[in-house]
Amino acid sequence: MKKIIILIMILQCEFSFSQYVLSEVEVITGFNYLKKEGEFKNPSSVQYISHTISKKQFQVECFTWARFDIRAQNSYGGYGNSSYVVFFYDGKPIYSLSEDHTYYMFANKDEVANEIIELAKTRGTLVNTICSKQAAVIASVDQLKEGHIAYKIDVSTTNPEMEMAVGMMQGSTLDILFKDKITRSEMKMGTMMTMTTITDEISGELLMLMGGMMGNNAIKTTTEEMQEMKKIGKPKYEVVLGNETKTIEGYVCKKATLTDEEGGETVFWYTEDISVSKKGQSYLNEDVPGFPMQFEINNGGMKMKMTVTSLEEKLDKKSADLFKMTVPEGYKEMTLDDLKKMGM
Repeated sequence: MKKIIILIMILQCEFSFSQYVLSEVEVITGFNYLKKEGEFKNPSSVQYISHTISKKQFQVECFTWARFDIRAQNSYGGYGNSSYVVFFYDGKPIYSLSEDHTYYMFANKDEVANEIIELAKTRGTLVNTICSKQAAVIASVDQLKEGHIAYKIDVSTTNPEMEMAVGMMQGSTLDILFKDKITRSEMKMGTMMTMTTITDEISGELLMLMGGMMGNNAIKTTTEEMQEMKKIGKPKYEVVLGNETKTIEGYVCKKATLTDEEGGETVFWYTEDISVSKKGQSYLNEDVPGFPMQFEINNGGMKMKMTVTSLEEKLDKKSADLFKMTVPEGYKEMTLDDLKKMGM
């Protein structure tokens, strides 16, 4: 998949009137990279024969490739000649392709580029490509787009007046189920209440179900109306995306910190490898890229930390019923105005 992403990233870029020219030192660095990353049986046996730097002009000035003709020991102990392509970004080697791909790439570059782009569009593999002189960011087709993610919620406080409320929140959980741009979040707030929100990004429908001390209530509205309501009184905050990373449930996560005007802070650890529709979902912040694998809210002396504890990468056939926009029996329908009056 990484090969496909690199190919698409390069070939999707439009031509311009500039070209990145590799220096002699960068070529040597590329050859050494190839020896290390080329999965040769005996890397020390790899001998340089010649190289050809691409004359193709890209929108990204600092992006290019070079073809290396080499001689190396094969699996039978003998020696043979072969060719490889090493891709460079800003003069640094980032990936190599084997002989099979090399001949394909260099046979007729312009026609091949057009064919790959059209094929990629047809098959839906071009999700998002952003090319700039400083960076190339790819949203990969490898993103998880269906599944069930469960969080545990830890609640604590340093304020004695909030200890009773914190006690009632113990045992809280959050479950996110998602598929085909439809998302279902189920928040169990300890012994206080449960809140389920089902959103369909395509149709714009939203169904909210609340159960607890105030009975069972339901609201049918749209994602747009819900977002408009949440804008009222929404605090302004600064978003800082950090370079720190950590792994949660096998997913590499980056850090994002949101700080409001009163000093309240929320820290997100998000992954870009999971794609979930966030529109209309309270617990999925649209100002944070990717999907939150952990987030911690510190506000008014209360700290709430939500961490993913399990992740199922497929939903069974029975789960289709969980995304229905039908108000269940026993629920009283309300309006968004009713919800505002409840202070929610």
